[in-house]
Amino acid sequence: MKEDSDLLYAVAVLYYEDGLNQEEISKRMNLSRPVVSRLLAKAQECGIVRISVRKPQPIESLAADLEKKLGVERAYIAPNTRQNGDSMQYRIEDISDYASQVLISELRNRRNIGVGWGMTVYRTVMRMVEKSVTDHSADHNVVPIVGSIGVREVQYQVNIIVSLLAHVLGGSVFFYNSAEADRKDFGKKYGELFAIWNELDAVLFGLGTSPLEQRIPFDLESGIPVQSIEGVKDAVGDILGQFFTESGMMKCSWEDGYLGLSIERLRKVNRRICLCGGSEKVRSIMTAADLGLFNVLVTDSRTAEEILRS
Repeated sequence: MKEDSDLLYAVAVLYYEDGLNQEEISKRMNLSRPVVSRLLAKAQECGIVRISVRKPQPIESLAADLEKKLGVERAYIAPNTRQNGDSMQYRIEDISDYASQVLISELRNRRNIGVGWGMTVYRTVMRMVEKSVTDHSADHNVVPIVGSIGVREVQYQVNIIVSLLAHVLGGSVFFYNSAEADRKDFGKKYGELFAIWNELDAVLFGLGTSPLEQRIPFDLESGIPVQSIEGVKDAVGDILGQFFTESGMMKCSWEDGYLGLSIERLRKVNRRICLCGGSEKVRSIMTAADLGLFNVLVTDSRTAEEILRS
């Protein structure tokens, strides 16, 4: 059989770029498996395939490069612990396990702490509880910075996350229910909590992708999926249910129902900590950093490398 360069190239592409194994290639190209193996070896000999071994960039160096790229004060990089851990679930587990350790130093001596929603935020706080992590360095006040959104998923139940974090920090916890917003005494009932919003020392939140790429809550008033609302489909991502594009924040009428901390107030908080990772969130992370929505990022090494390559 003639081993021309086109055949060698075709087999190499299937194996190295498309991820097919030798058995799959042999069936697709009607070749025996030993022939496929020999062709792959020949492709290396001819220089069609060049294999290089690259030493991983140290986490410290990776973090410094990421801080410079995003223009943030601090980047914490969680090592990816699974060889094939590209799935969002695996990345969340890596980030939350690492964040459960570094957050103690970030929140130490910060009296007023605001908490938003997100699966990574929830899993991080749960890991802190599971590890019995504690910090009683200050008389912490832990408050939600976004209201209930009427769905069951635990990552959106901010009052639960706040309660768990307050338990870890040994601090005071404050709750509120946005469904009570129409009550005449709403402002008075939750006045102490809203006053803390003006004195926040740190906030902790997750970051959403484009609404077209995720399950996003529905409009509280109409029950219409957010993806269907005019203009929202152009969003790059969201923080606390508030969408943004590369040009800036978007205004959607349904946001008021969540009664969340405004972006103007968010930007005034000294420590704005975002927990986020995943290939699909690279653009969201970069845009949110450009808009000054966070100044501390906790992510994983694969996401960090993808950001640096963008």
